[in-house]
Amino acid sequence: MTSWRNRIVASGEADPAAITDNPLNWRVHPKVQRVTLEDSLDKIGWIQKAIVNRTTGHLIDGHLRVASAVARGETSIPVDYVELTLEEEKAALASLDPLSAMAVMDGEKLTELLQDFEFGGGPLDQMFDELREQAEGSTLAAASKNPEGILTKGAPVVKAVIAVSDMNLIERALAASGKPSRGDALLHLCRVFLHEKGQHDAEPQSVVTLEPLEKDPAPDRPRDARGNGAGVEAGVQRDKPGRRVRRKTRKG
Repeated sequence: MTSWRNRIVASGEADPAAITDNPLNWRVHPKVQRVTLEDSLDKIGWIQKAIVNRTTGHLIDGHLRVASAVARGETSIPVDYVELTLEEEKAALASLDPLSAMAVMDGEKLTELLQDFEFGGGPLDQMFDELREQAEGSTLAAASKNPEGILTKGAPVVKAVIAVSDMNLIERALAASGKPSRGDALLHLCRVFLHEKGQHDAEPQSVVTLEPLEKDPAPDRPRDARGNGAGVEAGVQRDKPGRRVRRKTRKG
C-alpha cells in the first residue's frame, strides 16, 4: 500500500496583503461569519493557518482570515505552503469545506463541551448558543429513537428534503438568516420553500409533513409579557446576555 504523500512543503509567516485570493474561490462569507471569526481571533488568536499553493501562488484555504487580517492592518499571519498542480488545487478548493461538513454531531458530547461555558459575550458566544440549541435538538432526537434506531412518531424533530444543485444557495440562505449556523440557513430555506409552495405536494413518504410557517411577525403582532412575539418565537427567551433559553409555550 502506497503511503499518502505530504504535500506541505513549508510553513512560515506572510504578509496577508501579498497573498493572492483564488479566482475560483466559491465560498461567500456573510457579515455574521466575519464578525464571529474576528471575535474568535481577538479572544483566542491564530489556531489555523492559511494554505497557499506555491505552484500558482493562489490561496486555497483561509480567504476570510486573510481578508480580515488585511482589513485590520496585520502585516504577518501564519501560512502553510503546498505544491499542487492546477487540477489538484481545484480539487482541494472544492473539497476542503465539504469534507469537514460531512462530520455529524454527537449532541451529548457537544452539550457536555458547552455546559456552563461562556467566552466573554459577543458573536462567538452567540454562535455557542446556536450550537447548544442544535446539540439539544440532536440529543432529544436520539432519545426519541426506538431500539431499532427509528425516530418515533412523537419525536421532537422536523425533517425536510431540499434539492440543492447550487451550493451558493446555502451561502445565500446563511447570509439571509443572519446567524452563523448552517442549521439556521437550512431553516431559512425551509421557510422560503414553504412560503413559495403554499402547500406540500409530492413529498416523499419518509418526510414528516410540515405545516406552513408564518412570515416574520408584523410590528403589531401580539407580544407576551417579556416582549416576545406570539407563537413559535415566544419559546425563545434570554435569561441573561448571550444565553438563549428554550421555554415551552403553547401556540394560541
